[in-house]
Amino acid sequence: MGSDDHAERATRLRRGARLGAAAARHAVDGVGGRGADMDDRAAIRAAGRLVAVLGDMRGAAMKLGQTLATVDLGLVPPHAQPEFAARLAELTDRAPAAAFEDVLPILEEDCPISAFADIDPEPFAAASIGQVHRGRTRDGREVVLKVQYPDIETLIRADLKNLALFLRLWRGRRAELLRAEEVLAEINATILCELDYPAECAAQESAARRYAGHPFIRVPAPLPQLSGRRVLVTEYCPGERFGTLASAPEAERNRAAEIVHRFYVGGIFRDGEFCGDPHPGNVLVCDDGRLAFLDYGLYKRLGRDDVAFQRDCFRAAAERRADDLLAMLRGVGAVTGRGPDPARLLEYFRAAGPWHLDDHILHIDAETVRRAAAAATRPPESEPPLVLPAGHTFSRRAEVLAFGLVARLDATADWHRICREWVYGDAPSTVLGREHERWAAAR
Repeated sequence: MGSDDHAERATRLRRGARLGAAAARHAVDGVGGRGADMDDRAAIRAAGRLVAVLGDMRGAAMKLGQTLATVDLGLVPPHAQPEFAARLAELTDRAPAAAFEDVLPILEEDCPISAFADIDPEPFAAASIGQVHRGRTRDGREVVLKVQYPDIETLIRADLKNLALFLRLWRGRRAELLRAEEVLAEINATILCELDYPAECAAQESAARRYAGHPFIRVPAPLPQLSGRRVLVTEYCPGERFGTLASAPEAERNRAAEIVHRFYVGGIFRDGEFCGDPHPGNVLVCDDGRLAFLDYGLYKRLGRDDVAFQRDCFRAAAERRADDLLAMLRGVGAVTGRGPDPARLLEYFRAAGPWHLDDHILHIDAETVRRAAAAATRPPESEPPLVLPAGHTFSRRAEVLAFGLVARLDATADWHRICREWVYGDAPSTVLGREHERWAAAR
């Protein structure tokens, strides 16, 4: 075994020990078997330990915490889930930054460092994969540089080998949990995409071109000539954090929520291209009233047939055509054998997307999103099991996360009516919809 293999094994064991200790302590607490009050207290203590452990670990471990904050996997009893998710949600906005001297060699190796007149050594943002620094090019452009942490790929490999054991220890006897391998498969696919900075640069460049001059959406343009395998350079976009909108007047919050909806969900149904990682750190509030959308590491492109399938499923669920919905799923191989009861299948689709399938004004809060996320993880019984197409599953996850942002704004709209623009071809029903239509027509 070479020295690199020894180092990776040591890293894996060290990080695995930290995850294992948190899970074992959780098992000792006995969450799930001693009554509601004790379950609540134990779940809150467990969340605190998990935040402490995962918040100090970059890579897949931290991504796990972010996933658990947005998807109810049954790790704690339902009555304890809101507090558990709230504690884990801290990971979305917190990550340990690396010292500048540790990331400087990566900048020197992977981009033309001489092209920069200045790089601020103090990062202004840090996430699970890398951190972001302000900079200025020699020709005077204000830019940001996203640079991966040193040895992040080694850390990720170590985490992915440990997470299955962690989940098995953590879940104990809770039978309603998703299978650990399903969670790991999503995290694996997600985090490997996020490591591919050249692909992210190409995706962001495509999105920046598509939204150039848009009246309420801004996508900062990347600078491919200054970027590299582990460094992504983009134009600097000034703005306030998304969280500042929480105290804004109702009309402003509703407007911002509709923009979030149109960018993330509209991308799915209208363009067949969308960002798969909606969260507060990826949205800025610009002075001109636009929202700027950042981070294209999880950018998904759907084929024409996949987009048509998702639109057809939307129509069938909205129109309560249960038998047609089952036939569609059978047609793409999601249902084999006898399949689930059509009425239960329709109920599942409607529970997992309550904002889109009824034509009425709907207020979105955290409980609405929590219930939908929980419903999405519990498909109707079927033998063999229902297996939705990967594109559909990823789209619905992005939709739930986008409505998590909407819930932070305590916003209200007829989301179904907005979505009909993309699914049925209806005329826009809102001011923003008409602004977008005029912009698109003028291009």
